[in-house]
Amino acid sequence: MPKKPSPERPFSRPLALKSQRPKPKTFAEAMKTEGTVPLREGVRRVPPARTSRPRATSAAAPAFSLEREEDWIEGYRTGLAASVRRRLRGTPTAELDLHGHDSDAARRRVARFVARERQSGRELGLVIVGRGRHSPGGRAVLRDEIAEWLTSPPTSENVLAFRTAPRELGGSGAVVVLLAPRAD
Repeated sequence: MPKKPSPERPFSRPLALKSQRPKPKTFAEAMKTEGTVPLREGVRRVPPARTSRPRATSAAAPAFSLEREEDWIEGYRTGLAASVRRRLRGTPTAELDLHGHDSDAARRRVARFVARERQSGRELGLVIVGRGRHSPGGRAVLRDEIAEWLTSPPTSENVLAFRTAPRELGGSGAVVVLLAPRAD
């Protein structure tokens, strides 16, 4: 005698679906029927996670000799020949004006300027820092800090020497920078 399907086993006999939706023709139609919204135009993938790369280890930062007087500074790499330092008396071929910049922005601009000018093969640059006449207290903040910027990494790798500019180039409101030979 054949067995009757048990009412406790619902899948023992084929089920009749109450209603069947028509099959969508495209993926977009299928997504609409499920209530999803397509991505807006543009980037359609998740960007990769940002990972920091370790910086290449460079040689130790060059040591500088620094001389200061009231409105005058001069700095050069330790052991740099006097004949090389005399090239600071030449005419600068590039100029960077820092008027109106705060200390942090000015430091970044000096680092970019020195690196870019060295890479382009220029030898002398002029950095205009101002005399501080319009600064609070009349203090020349940038002029006081530029020696530290030029003798600290990463900027120091691009600098051979620097000194206060002669009067015709701005005097105590500017600094002439002798750049290291281009690194190829």
